[in-house]
Amino acid sequence: MTSTIISRLFEIFPSFVTGAYMVIWALLYALLEISTEGGVGWALGASTWRKKSWFYGAVMSGKELTGYHVFMFFLPYLFLHLPLIFAFHWGLDMFTWWRECELLAIFFVLCPAWDFWWFVLNPDFTIDRFRPGEIWWHAKWIGRIPVDYVSAAVSVALFTVLGSFGEPEVARRMCMVVLCFIVATVLLMKYAPLYHRWYAAMKKKHRLAQEDWAKWLYPNEVKGVLQHIANLEEIRHHLAWWGRERARREQIAPRCTGIKVHGDRNVAPTNLFNWYWMVHQGGWKTVAIFRTAKLADAAKGYRIGYRPANPEQWIIGQERVLPELRTSEFFRVRIGHEDCTFYAVDREGKEIELVPVLMTGIDNPKYQTVPLY
Repeated sequence: MTSTIISRLFEIFPSFVTGAYMVIWALLYALLEISTEGGVGWALGASTWRKKSWFYGAVMSGKELTGYHVFMFFLPYLFLHLPLIFAFHWGLDMFTWWRECELLAIFFVLCPAWDFWWFVLNPDFTIDRFRPGEIWWHAKWIGRIPVDYVSAAVSVALFTVLGSFGEPEVARRMCMVVLCFIVATVLLMKYAPLYHRWYAAMKKKHRLAQEDWAKWLYPNEVKGVLQHIANLEEIRHHLAWWGRERARREQIAPRCTGIKVHGDRNVAPTNLFNWYWMVHQGGWKTVAIFRTAKLADAAKGYRIGYRPANPEQWIIGQERVLPELRTSEFFRVRIGHEDCTFYAVDREGKEIELVPVLMTGIDNPKYQTVPLY
């Protein structure tokens, strides 16, 4: 009896190794894309070409074709064939139709897994925002599941059944691979906050070299900030970015009416000595909650802008449109002592209609899942 159990374990061990290896592979892909894209999905912030294609749109539920994803999808599919290419006793007989079906089944497990883990591990999204209306590139859903994931599951089942006709062991191996991914998904959902805290700590150490540069760099602060940057090329890069951002802000902002919000007079006026603590360390206790008047506007993506009542007070900041693209229907903004006008613009810079919801405390548990800016 014992020998039978041990022999069975040894039989399934290679399949477990395959599943564990693919889990690590998918995890690294997810972490790589988080580091590359940050809070902007579907390579929206990447310097790649984008094209509307009826074929790709039909296959990928209406998404646009990007150069980034062309390569990112082909690479793992080619990597799956490496064991065949580097086999010691290589031969064309290794490339059988049933083995190709098994590789395709693994591929369709890998892709949705790394896509879903991107949301779970991404601090800018997390599992709380994995729902319709929050993710503009997943436009079609069945309940809380994107249509792409359902299509992938059907493909896994189809290619597993086809491969089993040529090799009965394909079904057993695929069951172990899928089981490894299910277990990994449960563990990642449970322990994702640990990665979020580590990620935030790493970014805080290098804040000036990351996208948070926009929160620091105002025209009168340039000299003070540059002394913290030693690399000349890095200085040039960020100054060029700031120039483009300022030009875009000046072009877009004057056309927006927005909604004026009166400041919270219970907190101290913002000045040179307390502004960082007020903004980043919880000095502002009140938030205003807005929602987009049309859910379709949110799904397409928008940017949040603000206009201080006293633009001459440089420490509060001039009128500006934040560079991050958002897709949530609701959002919160911190309210300081000073009055401020808030608005939102779409990708083309046209103002979209906002509806004020309410003013509340920043710790209100009912709105903790609403994105905060």
